[in-house]
Amino acid sequence: RGHEIARALAAYWSATPGDAKSLPTSLQELLEDRRGTLPVRHLRRVYADPFTGQPDWVLVTTDDGKVCGVRSRANVVALRSIDLPKPPPGARALVSDRVFMAALAPAAGASSASSASAGAGPAGRGGKPTERSATDGPDEAPNRPSG
Repeated sequence: RGHEIARALAAYWSATPGDAKSLPTSLQELLEDRRGTLPVRHLRRVYADPFTGQPDWVLVTTDDGKVCGVRSRANVVALRSIDLPKPPPGARALVSDRVFMAALAPAAGASSASSASAGAGPAGRGGKPTERSATDGPDEAPNRPSG
């Protein structure tokens, strides 16, 4: 489900008219994108986090508050940790360590070093992404990820 949201974020980015590509400020904008003449649905619904059973994802945002990815808020030990960051010695990998980021093509005129091929998406342009709750508004203060 996190992968679906990441794909929807990439679709939103690609569907931005013109050269100035943008990301949404909330997951709700993926449900009905009204930037064009006809509304587009990049995501059918905001899927529930499989670990919490609620659509309460933690939003990973750029410095300007745009959503570029999601992660689980559950603090349970991951059964599979192949694609998770390596935890410190003696610690176990948590499912909340897995971040689903949008794979974005660089905007026209952008350098290839800032493209999403590095996995950072738009955060590659302005530093470390920030996080906020999926229920927070776009102008509420985001939380910086710990670590």
